[in-house]
Amino acid sequence: IRRPPRSTLFPYTTLFDLITAPRQAMLATIQEKIKVPSIGGLLLTKHSRLTEKRVNFTIDEESFIQMLPDKAKEDDLTSILGNLIDNAEEALQSVEDKRIKVGVFQDEAFLVLEVSDNGPGMTDEQRFRCFEKGFSTKGEGRGYGLDIVRSVTAGLDGEISLLNDHGLVAVITIPMKRSGE
Repeated sequence: IRRPPRSTLFPYTTLFDLITAPRQAMLATIQEKIKVPSIGGLLLTKHSRLTEKRVNFTIDEESFIQMLPDKAKEDDLTSILGNLIDNAEEALQSVEDKRIKVGVFQDEAFLVLEVSDNGPGMTDEQRFRCFEKGFSTKGEGRGYGLDIVRSVTAGLDGEISLLNDHGLVAVITIPMKRSGE
């Protein structure tokens, strides 16, 4: 198929470029920095879905992951990140300028997963209870995502920190080597 000269398609191409440029930039960032395929796929999928919902979804420019911690499976990390991103999205329901930022940082000692949003944050009681199975501020039949995050993180000898900083910041720190190994 021959493509007409750019000038013929100028308005469409400009609109098309405007729509696809953020996705292309996100794809380039993921390909360069996120070397675990399922994490890259999760981040690209979340970016697409959240962008459609008018959420500014970004990946920290310092993000980098090349390999999994010992004994970790790709599903473990996608469960953690997916649930944290979903919770961040739900926290933004009443916010006009919705923003979620994800960081994935790795060195020889630790893998750090960080998800921040500009929602209302959590009260002290919510931060204390949020990892209890079935605890939710969103109604019945909810409250399982953060229990999964807690369970998977604990199974990898990791730690969880929740901070209120212009929204909520969830930080998961997982040692690259399991204790005793």
